Amino acid sequence: MLKDLVRALSLANLCFIASWVGLLDTTYNIPSFNQYLSIIINVLLLALLLWFPIKLSGGVRDSLAVKSAQLFLALTLLVPLNGILRTLFPARILIIEFALIALAIAVLSLFDVEPWKGVLGRVPGTIALVLFPFFLITMGQTVWFLTRFTDKQPAPPVSRKAPGQRVLWLIFDEMDYEIAFSKRPPTLQLLELDRFRSQAIFAQNAYPPADHTMTSMPALLTGRLVSEADLVNPSKLMVRFSDAKAMVNWGSQPNLFSQARAVGLNSAAVGWYLPYSRMIGDSLTSCSWWDYEAVGLRESSFNQFASLVNTIPLVSLLATQAGVINDVEAKQRLERRNYLTTYQGVLNDAREAVANANFDLVLVHWPVPHPPGIFNRHEGDFDLESGTSYLDNFELVDRTLGELRQTMEAAGMWDATTVLISSDHWWRDDIWRFTPSWTREDEEVSRERNDHRVPFMLKLAGQKLGAEQTGEFNTILTHDLVLALLRGELTTAEAVEDWLGRYHAQERSSYPVYGSK
Repeated sequence: MLKDLVRALSLANLCFIASWVGLLDTTYNIPSFNQYLSIIINVLLLALLLWFPIKLSGGVRDSLAVKSAQLFLALTLLVPLNGILRTLFPARILIIEFALIALAIAVLSLFDVEPWKGVLGRVPGTIALVLFPFFLITMGQTVWFLTRFTDKQPAPPVSRKAPGQRVLWLIFDEMDYEIAFSKRPPTLQLLELDRFRSQAIFAQNAYPPADHTMTSMPALLTGRLVSEADLVNPSKLMVRFSDAKAMVNWGSQPNLFSQARAVGLNSAAVGWYLPYSRMIGDSLTSCSWWDYEAVGLRESSFNQFASLVNTIPLVSLLATQAGVINDVEAKQRLERRNYLTTYQGVLNDAREAVANANFDLVLVHWPVPHPPGIFNRHEGDFDLESGTSYLDNFELVDRTLGELRQTMEAAGMWDATTVLISSDHWWRDDIWRFTPSWTREDEEVSRERNDHRVPFMLKLAGQKLGAEQTGEFNTILTHDLVLALLRGELTTAEAVEDWLGRYHAQERSSYPVYGSK
């Protein structure tokens, strides 16, 4: 009885290998609470279904029911095997699946042939028992992860002590300098960004700390270059600073918000991707974060079972050819819908934060123009169908800036606020061209690109005339720049330009995540 239960749990766990790959590899994605909870439920449900054929397979070999159960279990092993091979060799999926079909035919032909019939009957149970520790590891880690979704308690408001400026820092994820300014496509209209540029200090050669949010944002907020980042659980990001050997918890390090608070200032952050409220929420007076991976429990469970079914050799191919499903398009629609929900959530929270005079420092980390496209610039509205591009999202950036400006003007706070617009990294077209979100327009505008600059524009409170800054610098200096602004040390455009000219910072991005770009 116990052995049968162990086999059932282990085999069920192996069948969800495709889902486990995404859940346990948190290098670039941060799964949601429901995704972890649903995998536990799904494995237990499938184990109950597998328990009967496993128990039956231990009966008298000559029985038709016993032989059918053993054959079913032997063929079931093709599911995790396919999942593993597809993960290791994603470019050889078709070859792999046809090879597995050939293996299935061989199993069927040898199942009643001596000496294979005895061996094949015992293989599934033996493999399940041997790999049961994998079930214990994955389930144990998942249960522990479920306890790590708690937000840190925000810091209570403090009475303002410093006489400096109110600062709003807008980080538009993956906003590219070349597309925005130096080689803007003629079909892209960015009236709000151009208006802002005409009133701001405009840097022509600003480079980000890294090419990925998980390394770039911790660097920007600590003022220290990050050479490595590792998300060890949903609330803990370990980083290695370039001037240190050991990995440290980013949430335990001094950051821009905690340092602003130390001089008597209140901060607010609104963001996406990185769970700011779980990692550094206690450094802020107000913190909100929108989870673009968030899905309901029912939907998450369905998606994981659909992934299992699609891992059965040739099922996804045959179903797509028959018009029953299009897994790529379905995933794209879901991703675009989640991005739209995330964007709208960030926008609503940002409107409240930027108009709140109690906040001396506000950071908004936006999910646009980062792909996939969720806006149709030709129609001037949101569009979740495939075909919208990076340029469409770029125009959404422009519209977003206009909405924020109008909100702050209505509250009488636009002219009284110092506004900084920048990005965490450039447009990584060499990555996106291999994803389903890539469009023909993306391909056209990405030709002959090798520019890693990002926009960097600073409008001081009351500033009306723009200025150009031509020197090269890494935006890692933003941390110190914002603190100087908050303390009232830089009050004129000339003072900022002089500060940027004297500031010794690394010029280029030193720690690319994806290799040379």
